[in-house]
Amino acid sequence: MDRPRGADRVPERVVQRIPFNFASQATNPFLKTLDNTKRISMATDNLGQWVLEKGYASEGHDSGHPDYGDNENVRAGGWKDLRRLTGKGAEYNADFAVHVNTTEAYAQAKNFSEELVAGQNNGWDWLNQAYQIDQRKDLGTGKVLDRFRELREAAPGVESLYIDVYYSSGWLADELAAELNAMGFEITTEWAYKFEGDATWAHWASDKNYGGATNKGINSGIVRFLANTDRDVWNVDPLLGGASIVEFEGWTGQDDWNAFYDTIWTDNLPTKFLQHFEVMDWDFGRRARLADGVVVTRTDGKRQIRMGDAVVLDGDTYLLPWGDVRKGEETSSPADADKMYFYSGSGGTHTFDLTDQFAGNRNFTLYRLTDQGREKAATVRAEDGRVTLTAEKGRPYVLVPAGGRAPHGDPHYGEGSGLKDPGFNAGGLDDWNPRGGAQAVRAANGDNVARLGTGPPVSPSGSPGWSPAAGTRSAPTSRSGPASAGPPASGCAARTR
Repeated sequence: MDRPRGADRVPERVVQRIPFNFASQATNPFLKTLDNTKRISMATDNLGQWVLEKGYASEGHDSGHPDYGDNENVRAGGWKDLRRLTGKGAEYNADFAVHVNTTEAYAQAKNFSEELVAGQNNGWDWLNQAYQIDQRKDLGTGKVLDRFRELREAAPGVESLYIDVYYSSGWLADELAAELNAMGFEITTEWAYKFEGDATWAHWASDKNYGGATNKGINSGIVRFLANTDRDVWNVDPLLGGASIVEFEGWTGQDDWNAFYDTIWTDNLPTKFLQHFEVMDWDFGRRARLADGVVVTRTDGKRQIRMGDAVVLDGDTYLLPWGDVRKGEETSSPADADKMYFYSGSGGTHTFDLTDQFAGNRNFTLYRLTDQGREKAATVRAEDGRVTLTAEKGRPYVLVPAGGRAPHGDPHYGEGSGLKDPGFNAGGLDDWNPRGGAQAVRAANGDNVARLGTGPPVSPSGSPGWSPAAGTRSAPTSRSGPASAGPPASGCAARTR
């Protein structure tokens, strides 16, 4: 069986997100997306990310198709900032995809022509009328490939293409995928049954609240048995799980960081842990035996995962071994772990047997995960190969052998923008020269903001929620500092780089 290009990275892509730029607004410029990438890395201890840029070119999402490489989104930062995003983002274990369309053309595109759409039907009609492309002529002449070569030259750090609304099959799909793979592009798409065997990710399968109610992921247990480790195109299975997207960067109006962050721990991390191991034997709904001694069972609606003799997940609580990707490698293995993620949806105190790779360690440190990275919660000593840990409900932790170092230090927020920490993610306002009662706080949806003015005590940046008190104002994430006619009683002045 052929594995699709990018299959090795699929188990690493725990965090999946869709920054959205639309209708010339550039609400997620590339350098803001870079800061979000860094924030996520700090808040997850460097879990792998897959970032789909919807609206990377022209005037944003669904504009300028089929211009791929010669029509930059100037308002979002253009090719220069997109290259900075993909280059620096890779240092934070992030892979980047861009949304493209080979099915429809818009009249404002530089590559639009009567020949491109001759004899075809009208397509999507949103911002303006699109026209369906003669795909056989476009591929047969090689013109579609020339346009993708322009993209490869303009944005060499883009790993994946998300090919939207693709209806064709047979030679058209297979040849297009083969040619794009040869250029170094991985294929992802909207519907799981298109580019089958070539696509590593399908939007409707992962975005549970988007798209058709009955047309989601691939149903076949046989196909999933063979390729569970290689793709994110599946419906949710009670044993193997399924990757999920809940957004905070504007796609379909979603802007809730808290919901996005929760999904990482409740859905995606257990799914991705299992994707590191091939399925060897599967009794649907009851038991699955995976490689390296991993076994998943489900009894009375409760899932349990064992690794060797140790239970690493029991219901909504887990202590999952994990390894950071080493330099020069594409994937890690929990069988060669250097830390463990601890999470409990219900909270409380739990005792775990250590897996073989940690059985020789006696001393550990438990860290809370915050936007500023690791925060020490407790010193933990193993007794008889077991550890006892206490969790706040719904808060993620990482358990590390004593002396283990965090993946990143100062993330240098605002890199390339001319401002330091324009999104207030650093946990304070040191880079903003605060005066009076200005504070860095967290809004109810999880956004990090600056609160101007004095008021009652507020939750610290690492806490779940905060709402502005009456009579105060929130300064939302911005790429420019607030202007003032004179020194305010409470405020900030941006410190430039």
